[in-house]
Amino acid sequence: LDIVDDLLETHHRGAKTADSYGLLPLHWACAQNATVPIVESLLRAHPYAVDVKDKWGRTPLSLAHASTNAEKSRIVSSLGRDASYWTTTLKNEVEDLRGRLETTSVRADRESEKATGLEAKLAEVMVASSEAAQSFQDIRSELEEENTKLRDEVADLGPRVEQSEERIRYLEERNASLRDRVGMLAEKLGQLTDVFRDMEDQRLQVLRVTGEWEESLHRAAELVLLDDEGGEEHVEGGAHDEHGSVLTDNHSMRM
Repeated sequence: LDIVDDLLETHHRGAKTADSYGLLPLHWACAQNATVPIVESLLRAHPYAVDVKDKWGRTPLSLAHASTNAEKSRIVSSLGRDASYWTTTLKNEVEDLRGRLETTSVRADRESEKATGLEAKLAEVMVASSEAAQSFQDIRSELEEENTKLRDEVADLGPRVEQSEERIRYLEERNASLRDRVGMLAEKLGQLTDVFRDMEDQRLQVLRVTGEWEESLHRAAELVLLDDEGGEEHVEGGAHDEHGSVLTDNHSMRM
């Protein structure tokens, strides 16, 4: 039905145009078991097609009677209506279409206004998008430039890192060597400490022995001194015998 209506709107004279056999579209609809809406749509387009005969004198009504259409009775009833019915119906449809067109026109105006507003918003969005795209491009360029610089810096840091690692390995080896030397020196220091402790013990022993010797020498010197003094007194006693009592007293006092 929609296809038939579209064809009639596009080619409104099509319902009145017969083929080489004198058959109108209504003849074909009735003969080919078309639906009731299609038949009525053709009647509204050309109400007087009911009485038109083809090359063999057949009308749409006679073809409907001869058809095997399940809706034959309704089609025959529609074909039996007066042409004014379809004209009035057509006028009503025209008025209805006109009202729909007006409504559609109002809606079209509203939609046009909406479309205009949307176009304006779209233009704003396009401008904003363009600015955003430009900003994004600028940021991207800056990031790419920074990335390039970072890559260059990383590339420069590579040899430095290798040199630092070599320096670290050298210092670690040097540190290990120094630890070994410190260990050896500590061991030698321990040995020297033991030697010095032994030497100190020997020195203390020497001091004790020397002290004993000094004490012995001091005693020996005192004894020698006493012996010397005793000899002198004996000599003096023989020379002055007359003073024996005095010598005896002096000797007693010394003793």
